[in-house]
Amino acid sequence: MQRWIYTGFVACLLLGGVMVFFFMKMRADRPDSRWVPIAIRSGITDGQKKEVISAIEKFVKDDKTIQAVVAEAKLQSQLGVATEDEAKRWLAQGAFVRLGKQQDPTTMQEMETVDIGVSGKRKELDALNSSATKLGDKVRKMLDEAVK
Repeated sequence: MQRWIYTGFVACLLLGGVMVFFFMKMRADRPDSRWVPIAIRSGITDGQKKEVISAIEKFVKDDKTIQAVVAEAKLQSQLGVATEDEAKRWLAQGAFVRLGKQQDPTTMQEMETVDIGVSGKRKELDALNSSATKLGDKVRKMLDEAVK
């Protein structure tokens, strides 16, 4: 009788291990995205917001910006691709600019933001984080230069 109990216990452990392995494997291919929010001044109109978003989107999709982000974030090694062109293609395909909202943690007020980010798969999390951060830095520098 004890032999059957031990056999059943071992079978349950093996089945549980296989289920956990496949669950983690399936989760790695789920879509994921990371972005950097940049606050928008509260007094601007919808037309001005669209102009700002289109200007930022044009800057983000520019080849020079993509090349710089790929080089700074070392996306080729993070993604494990053979050439830098594949990393550039991945970034150009996944980069996005959208209008979003964020709650200020100190005042608890909701403010509108421009979200600059990258979408991809969950297994590419390190590449998503570093490329979104670098894109956000580039956009902030571009906006600072435009204001001056």
